[in-house]
Amino acid sequence: MPIPFLVGPINGESVSQQWQPFCDRGQCIPFGHSGDADLPLQASPVGDWKGFAAQLPADFQPEVLLLFLPYQVIPSWIWQAPIPIVGLAADWNWQWHSYRMILPDCDLVLTDSSGASVLRDQGISQVLEANLFGLEADYLQSPEEELKRDIDVLFVGSAHPAFQKERLPWLGRLARLSSRWNVLLTGGVFGEDYRNLLRRAKIVFNTSARGEANRRMLEATSCGAVLFQEESNQEIALWLKPGSEHVLYNEQNLESLIEDLLQDPSRLQAIAQAGQNRARACTFESITSRYLDQIENRLEELSDRARERSQRARGEVASFRARTWQVLGAASGSDPTLLHDLAQIQELDAELLFLQGVAQGGLPRRQTTGKEARQAAPFFHQCLAEDSRHLPASLSLTESLLLVGEDQLAAGGALRALEVLEQTGLNPSHLD
Repeated sequence: MPIPFLVGPINGESVSQQWQPFCDRGQCIPFGHSGDADLPLQASPVGDWKGFAAQLPADFQPEVLLLFLPYQVIPSWIWQAPIPIVGLAADWNWQWHSYRMILPDCDLVLTDSSGASVLRDQGISQVLEANLFGLEADYLQSPEEELKRDIDVLFVGSAHPAFQKERLPWLGRLARLSSRWNVLLTGGVFGEDYRNLLRRAKIVFNTSARGEANRRMLEATSCGAVLFQEESNQEIALWLKPGSEHVLYNEQNLESLIEDLLQDPSRLQAIAQAGQNRARACTFESITSRYLDQIENRLEELSDRARERSQRARGEVASFRARTWQVLGAASGSDPTLLHDLAQIQELDAELLFLQGVAQGGLPRRQTTGKEARQAAPFFHQCLAEDSRHLPASLSLTESLLLVGEDQLAAGGALRALEVLEQTGLNPSHLD
């Protein structure tokens, strides 16, 4: 009997694209944040484990909870779960600030190989290397009609310099090929439009953020394009054979490899066909089943960890810090009691004052309004009164003052922060 499990917080689309085969055979029940009518279980942000578990069918006894972590707000009562919690920690480099605070509470963490190495260096040893990006359902469907492959070289993805700056030189090199070939570099394309671009491409250029086997690797090859992947990638060889199912490039040979392949249509077609055949066998279901088997083999050990974790008290400051970072990095979910809970603390030290300001919206973010900045500024003032060297509070106060039009006050505060930095340096505890 396969191990029964819960998975979430996810949305209805994730269920249909990834988890439906497990649900269909009664192995899995997904859950999401309150308000998602497509999911059978709701995780209230202010509930408790007992109330959540009461929603389960009487004949379903989960043995593991798979906790989907990226860009989510995880209800704090989840950690009361008496069953093993396995954290699915994709995109660890962009979610690091919250991950480093919540992953120690997971009984097991699944992430890519470079992330596993970083986590072990941080003392988080309960890590299992796993591919969290198996091929989704839409890529297994044959298209109604074949599209003409009129794009010679395609790149689809973000080129934002704040977190993808390593891509920019590569994209510049691809752009220079457009004098001879039809090169398309684009982003912000999803769903069927994205798949149609892949089905029109002869070559899809891909570069990973962490040396991981990312989504585009299998998506491109399953749509019949030849994948070009950086030679230093640590994981692709586990899924596709270089040379016969995809092409590895490096600093010296990118352009020559593209030119040679585009001028050899029969070889291009052979690699594309072999890659497509291999990719379509790497389904989300098959890849996920591999690590579920590994979890089942370690279930006794994980259950022991779960008992210890569910009885362990979480530190107040660490808990608030984790909750705050989750809210700032979240794409879905909320923490409606965060401000209330912070306000209930009788004696706020500098760190908690800073977090309260951040939770009010004072940390520099695109979404922060002038009203939120005005509410946050007093907490940053109080934080600096407690600790004049708290440079994150100085920066956040400066940004808050700018948002409400107090440019001169902001400039004065920034200059004082620079003086502190020159005199004393940055407190290591403020590096986040």
